[in-house]
Amino acid sequence: MMFRIWKDCNIIGVPQSERLIEASMQRKSPMRISAAVAVMTCLILGGVGDLRATPEVGVAPSATAGGAFMSSAELEKVVLPPGLTADRKDCFGLIYSGFRQSAIEPCGCVTNKLGGIDRDARVLEKLDELKIPVVKVDAGGFLRSEPNDMALRRTRALFKAWQKMDVQAVNVGAVDLNQGVKFLRDAQTSWSVPLISANLLSASDKKLLFEPYKITSVTLTNGTTVRVGIVGITRPADGQGTVSLLASAAPDLGRSLSGVSDSPSSQRWMLQPEGRGQGADLPANVRDEVVVLDPMEALVKVLPEMRPKCDTIVLLDYQKVEPMRKFVEALPTQTGISAAVAGEFLMLLPIPQEVNGVTVMTSGFEGRQLGNLMIEFKGGKIGQRRNAIIPISQAVEPVPAYSEIIESYKRDISAMPNANASNIPMTQRKISYISAVACVECHKAEYDQWRGTAHSRAFASLVEKGEQNNASCVKCHVTGYQVDNGFSDIKTTPEYANVQCEVCHGPAYEHVVQSRRSKILARMNRPSEIPASEKAVLNMKFDAKYCAVCHDPKNDPDFDFEKMIHQVDHSRPAESKSAETTTPLAASPTLQTISPAIL
Repeated sequence: MMFRIWKDCNIIGVPQSERLIEASMQRKSPMRISAAVAVMTCLILGGVGDLRATPEVGVAPSATAGGAFMSSAELEKVVLPPGLTADRKDCFGLIYSGFRQSAIEPCGCVTNKLGGIDRDARVLEKLDELKIPVVKVDAGGFLRSEPNDMALRRTRALFKAWQKMDVQAVNVGAVDLNQGVKFLRDAQTSWSVPLISANLLSASDKKLLFEPYKITSVTLTNGTTVRVGIVGITRPADGQGTVSLLASAAPDLGRSLSGVSDSPSSQRWMLQPEGRGQGADLPANVRDEVVVLDPMEALVKVLPEMRPKCDTIVLLDYQKVEPMRKFVEALPTQTGISAAVAGEFLMLLPIPQEVNGVTVMTSGFEGRQLGNLMIEFKGGKIGQRRNAIIPISQAVEPVPAYSEIIESYKRDISAMPNANASNIPMTQRKISYISAVACVECHKAEYDQWRGTAHSRAFASLVEKGEQNNASCVKCHVTGYQVDNGFSDIKTTPEYANVQCEVCHGPAYEHVVQSRRSKILARMNRPSEIPASEKAVLNMKFDAKYCAVCHDPKNDPDFDFEKMIHQVDHSRPAESKSAETTTPLAASPTLQTISPAIL
């Protein structure tokens, strides 16, 4: 029984599981982090049983041998929760995702690649083959925080795929406002993707920026039609509070909901700092055009309008699952809500819980997983609910029409001049970096050892995977990405490709300048003129936290600092391994200017 397994692990409920992860991360042990994630993943990937009884553990799908795609029968086991009745005539599926962060394909860094809109499409095709009616939703966080031009292009590609999939509703989360309301409205118009939000208001007139909810219908195989309402809310952005309109409320805001008036519940629920995170800080111009209505107040206003039109309601809530659980606890009774999906991800997939009759769940990040909550509708009422978290692995065969959307995006960015180039002209940048070629003069043994490591071939690995224009990947495969005179793009700054000395030891321009000046003064027999404090000190101490900037649990879950640090330790002899890179290392133009500058 799943409950017993969680009890044996001493992880009963979401708060404890979050503390397990947080405690592991505080100890800064990647192995502990990986172990904690692995424990929960093993418990979850097979699906959750009847959420109104003691659930049972399903069998997690194994990787297909030899890299072959899953058979139809294998895929069926993955997309459906275990224990589902064979005929499924009284069920429909709620296919949910969230926190996609502009991702349309797997990250090239990880070994166990998950994700891809072309594989999402195959899951949906399989459910259609099984004659299972579905409602497709996203809980928000579809736009990458701090988006660049490529992230915006990926987001447009995602919208194009969603249109083709006929996604019924997409919630607008706080992070999705980063490019302003116009970007979202233009995307919605171009690809007919229904964006919803019941608590995002125009700052100028306090009117809703998007439709507050969407109502769709599904017809079960037994012929019954189920009306499903989908409503969206979001937490405020970092540092942004919520507003209340109770003082000048519209007349329908005073109506009670199942005997509970709006004022006690809405006034006692305000999002606290625990609901914030993931860098959703908004630019000043966006803050000036958007205000966030208190989520409870928004729901109390809109639910009475929705309930007569729906047989059941799904809540899409852009915040982390634990604050959302508390929010659901604070809801009035008999709201009509049967399921709530948290859009913001916290590096774990907790088992769905039932809170006051509402199934509370989250679905991962970057499209690496899809959720499928199978909902029974019998006798005019919602019955049993069974959940599956579907890993979108490479064993899921992609659908070519959606693969073409990805390839079109790649062709688009490849045609962009200097796709990753900084907006700051090279002549105006501060000189901080000097490239590995400058280091070999005094540190040849260390340089030779580095040339035998994967760090020296980091950019080549991106080219092999076709990710050399993906800014999200490039930053961890080059030196000084978009910092001072560091890597800008492969066309203008090839000398800073790969993970070179300065990534670990810090920018070395001052170090090299002072070292050469000291040598010149020594040769001139003027050592007394060399100040003891002159030589720049480079970083020589490293810990797991230092490396976790790139080797994080998300992209490198198996990273073991204690083991891997020895792979790059300069005390090891140089390996006789080819260190060919796509771009041969060349001296930085900066290096050629040092000697004249100090003489």
